[in-house]
Amino acid sequence: MKEIGPDIYVETAYHDVTLGVIAAEEGIVCVDSPPSPADAREWVDHLRATFRPPIRYLILTDHNGDRAVNAHVFDTRVVAHAETQTRLQEYGPEFPPPVMESVAARYGLAQSEFYTAPVTQPQVSFTERADIHLGEREITLLHTPSATPGSTWVYISEEELLFTGDSVVIGQHPPLAEADSKSWLDALVRLRRQRFPAKIIVPGRGPLCSKSETEPVSDYIRMVRRRVYSVYRAGRPRADTTALIPDLLAAFPDTPVPEEWLQRHLKTDLDHIYDEYRAADSPRPCWSQL
Repeated sequence: MKEIGPDIYVETAYHDVTLGVIAAEEGIVCVDSPPSPADAREWVDHLRATFRPPIRYLILTDHNGDRAVNAHVFDTRVVAHAETQTRLQEYGPEFPPPVMESVAARYGLAQSEFYTAPVTQPQVSFTERADIHLGEREITLLHTPSATPGSTWVYISEEELLFTGDSVVIGQHPPLAEADSKSWLDALVRLRRQRFPAKIIVPGRGPLCSKSETEPVSDYIRMVRRRVYSVYRAGRPRADTTALIPDLLAAFPDTPVPEEWLQRHLKTDLDHIYDEYRAADSPRPCWSQL
């Protein structure tokens, strides 16, 4: 665990999910959870041994399984955007097998670890912005549609520090399967502007970075959109996006996940972007048709 600001810490040792901790006398706030149940238990035990105050909140930056599946281990109030809350509610009382199988395959974990994972529903949700106060410290949650509809940025103004979740990932493929790709590009443009107050960027995966180091995420999203649009514009079926996978693999050759898993997910990403273009071209009903 590395201190990156007064009583603000990050941990990158648990697979490739970057975790955050914001500490104060009134309690500690955690940002996201390790993917492995064993790692989540170890992490929580470490936090309780290191800090005297209790864990007050766990902030989920999105609903994806490798961030949310072990929320129950923290035994605290979960905070998330309303869209993330909706997605978790759709899962029911337990995470469905496909979610846990995907997490296990991505990280080489035993699937048996996940089969009884309960879904911890957020007790606190918000729509556009929310503030958490720990003594004199203010933590601001910003709804930033990007990798998922409910993606959340966590901003600490006094340190000019921003946790981005999967809106920024370093050295690997940004996940596009549920993205609003246009909004995502717009959000990254705003982030890189000089007037955007954050100076320290904590990505959802990978080491701390500067604003300029987020450009490869934008470049990748633009490249995928261009390549998929060429398929769509030519009137070719969605299945033809499979031919784009080798180029996508080459974009981040050192992505730290099994290639078989990655290829499946890249195909899902490509299909999603194709569907974005198709939805944009679909005629909308006029009032006389309703």
